[in-house]
Amino acid sequence: LEGDFTLAGKAWNWSAGYNHNSVAGNIKGTGNLNLLNLKKALGPSFMNASGVVQCGTAANPIALGDCVPFNILGGPSASSKQALDYVMAVGQSTYGSTINSATADISGELFTLPAGAVGIAGGLEHRSVRGYDQPGQFEQSGYSSDLAGNATYGNYSVKEAYLEANIPVLKDKPFAKLLSLNLASRYSDYSNFGSTTNSKASFMWKPVDDFLARGTWAEGFRAPSLGDTFGGGTQSFDDYMDICDSVNGQRSNPTVAANCLAGGAPVGYRQVDQSGNPVDAGGNQSNVAFQAGAGNASLKPEIAKTKTLGFVYNPSFVPGLTASLDWFKVSVKNRITAIDADFVLDQCYLKGVASYCSVIKRDAAGNVIALARGNALLQRACHTHQ
Repeated sequence: LEGDFTLAGKAWNWSAGYNHNSVAGNIKGTGNLNLLNLKKALGPSFMNASGVVQCGTAANPIALGDCVPFNILGGPSASSKQALDYVMAVGQSTYGSTINSATADISGELFTLPAGAVGIAGGLEHRSVRGYDQPGQFEQSGYSSDLAGNATYGNYSVKEAYLEANIPVLKDKPFAKLLSLNLASRYSDYSNFGSTTNSKASFMWKPVDDFLARGTWAEGFRAPSLGDTFGGGTQSFDDYMDICDSVNGQRSNPTVAANCLAGGAPVGYRQVDQSGNPVDAGGNQSNVAFQAGAGNASLKPEIAKTKTLGFVYNPSFVPGLTASLDWFKVSVKNRITAIDADFVLDQCYLKGVASYCSVIKRDAAGNVIALARGNALLQRACHTHQ
C-alpha cells in the first residue's frame, strides 16, 4: 500500500507492506554404503538346503529377506544388483526457511533552507526468520560411509526503526558551489542477542564547478546467521598438528607441558597416523571423525567502522576527462569465523581456556579421540584500507 499527502504545504509519501518468503526442499544422495547392512552382507554365510547362499550360519541364519550376501572378493560377476542395492545407502535430508516482514515508511520535506529543502525519510520494520536443515535419522546416526550430520533448527525476530535526513547547507556561494550533509541512523532489536544502533554521516562539497570532495563515516554490523547460531554441525576428518606432541608440538613451553599432562597427554606422547606411525611436523588427518560446524548460541554481531574520503576532478577545459582519488578504511571487530582443530587445542593447552578443553577427549595413550569445533567470536580487529 502506498500514498501521498500534503503537510504544511509540503508533499509527503508513505508506504506499508508485508512480505512472506518461504523455501523448502529435499535432497537425495547416493554413492555411500550402509555400514550396518555391509557388516551383515560380509559376515558369515552358508549354502542352505535349497542351494541358495544365505547370510548367517546354519545354526543362526538371517532370514533371506533381511540380508543379501556380498561376495566382495568374487569380482564384478559376484556383485549382483541385489547385493549392491542392499549394501548401498540412499541419503536423504530436508531443508527450509521462512521470512515474514512488515514495513512502514514515510518520506518528505521538513522545511526549506536557502540551499534547498531538508528531506527526511523514516520507517519501521518487524522481521521474523526461521529455518531448518534436517538430515534423515540414518544420516544422523553415523552408520553410513558418508559423514554424519546433525539437524539445525533456529529462529529469531528483529524490530527496527530508521531515520535519514538530507541537508543542503550551501549552494552557489563562494568556495561552496555545493555543500550537503546526509545523516542516518538505524536501531535494531534482535531477539537472540539484544539491541544495536548504527549511524552514518556523509558530506559532499564542491568548492568550484570542476572539483568535488566527498566523505563518509559509518557504523555497521552483521548479525549471526541461523547457521552461525543454531547449526547442528557435521563430522569432519581434520588436518592438525597436536600441540601436545613431544617432538613437533610446543611442550618446551612449561605451561603447555603442564596443561597437556593434566589433559591426558603423557610425557613423550607422539601424535600418530592411522598406521600407528608418528607424524611429521606438518601434522596429519585425524584418525577419528571430529565434530565440526556446530552453532554457537553466545555469538554477538560483527561490528564495523567505515571511513572514506574521495576527490573528483572534472576540468571544464578538457571535455570528457574525469580523475578521481579515493581512500577508505574498514575496521571489523568481533569477527565471526569457523575455527579449526589447531585453534581449539591452542586455546586449551596454551591459553588455558576451560571451555575449549571440555570439547577435547583423549585415550589412555594421549591420542585425541574426540574434538568439537564450531564458530567463535574473534575479539581482535580486522582492518582493510587503501
